[in-house]
Amino acid sequence: MLDAPGDSGKVLTALGPLQDRLTALVDAGLASGQLQESPELFVQWQAVDPKATDTGPEIAQSSRVSTVRSTWTRARLQVLTAAQSLPEYASAEAALPLRVGWMRSVTDWFTLNLADALLADHTRPCAAAMGLIEQVTAVVEGQPLRARATVDLGGIRVASPGMELHLGTTRVTLRRPELEDLQPELNEHMAMLEGRELRHNMVSAIATIDMDWSSPTASRTEVERLQSLLRLFVVTSARYLRVNEELTAPLHEDMGTLTVGPDEHSYEQATIRPGDLPKLQTLAAAVWVNLPIGHVGLPEAEPTPVTTAFRRYCDALLRDGTILERRFASAVMGLESLYLPAKQDGELSFRLRTGVGRVMEELGFDGRAVEAEVAYCYGVRSAYVHGGHLSGKLRASGEKKFGNLQDLLRRLLNYLRVSIVMSLLLELPKEDLLTAVNDAMVSAKGSLGLAQILSPAKKLIEG
Repeated sequence: MLDAPGDSGKVLTALGPLQDRLTALVDAGLASGQLQESPELFVQWQAVDPKATDTGPEIAQSSRVSTVRSTWTRARLQVLTAAQSLPEYASAEAALPLRVGWMRSVTDWFTLNLADALLADHTRPCAAAMGLIEQVTAVVEGQPLRARATVDLGGIRVASPGMELHLGTTRVTLRRPELEDLQPELNEHMAMLEGRELRHNMVSAIATIDMDWSSPTASRTEVERLQSLLRLFVVTSARYLRVNEELTAPLHEDMGTLTVGPDEHSYEQATIRPGDLPKLQTLAAAVWVNLPIGHVGLPEAEPTPVTTAFRRYCDALLRDGTILERRFASAVMGLESLYLPAKQDGELSFRLRTGVGRVMEELGFDGRAVEAEVAYCYGVRSAYVHGGHLSGKLRASGEKKFGNLQDLLRRLLNYLRVSIVMSLLLELPKEDLLTAVNDAMVSAKGSLGLAQILSPAKKLIEG
């Protein structure tokens, strides 16, 4: 920030001379023809006979439409390059050592935005410049920056035109996609990143996150919290496909678009309906700041039982492919990280199934049914990690006892989901939880103690 944040006159003193030079530079460039519009290719996949549903349009087929339009994209960069060699630019940089967006200097921001205004209408340079100077002045005087992330989601549907979550200074809006969301017009570069034709068919919901912006990772942090919240609200492979980030106040700045690669797949789908909003709001308010997140390219925090369990949960939801036993193994390992001690002394299957069964019973599930299911799933996990697979005999026995194994996997993932939510709510050391579970198995007093410990989680889970 600036040394004298209250000195708003410093902004005008720093940027006023630069405004004059930029105006002259653009006027000369337009007159000489050095600055002119240049052709740019745009691509759009337009839906063919979309079908309306309560969760948004369904598109079975789309056609590619290419358009070439003249834009000032190249010219604005020419202006920036020329401006960076001006003494007035250097003076402004020295006077205003402030960064915005993805670490762009405020002088760069001012130059590019004034260039946009001058190229679009060079007859009103003063009005354009003063509007930009007022925005910078607001930041210098201490007005906090606000940002917005618009998120294309896959793996989750929203049967509503708009549902809002309020989380302190952060506001999240979830909605079903409209047709224009699924067929945006992209420049050539973004169209190449988007990949195949029906990429936009993967977009099943839209989220908008309005938040305070304090660092280049602030927006991404809130996006990942939302992604984790949706996965923990219901068993779903919710994930963000594309994120557009922008500063909204007092500066206005498009910070670019992040497109996620194809290494994850939405194997489990779910729908959020208006009646789910109160429970979702309650869960979000209780766990938002503690939700597991992980930035690409940043070092991971030291693992904890909860973050390890969540990682295994996400592996089973998104990354383990269609190999059923591999997904079972990931889910079981997630439960192990929460219900087995770090120093293991045998009887692992017994300890796991009784621990999970006892806790799930206290949270409203059929404890004996949970025990039986976890015992079988542990057997699948053991077969897989020791080089085996779901043999005909093992598969047949599971189907006979528990029905469809895909449905059994979803129930197992739900036990893991509930356990992670419980751990985030209680913030209880794992060793203390295991002690309480063991005590509950041997005495009525211990059973009462476990019920008291789990009471806050039970109220939320039962909703």
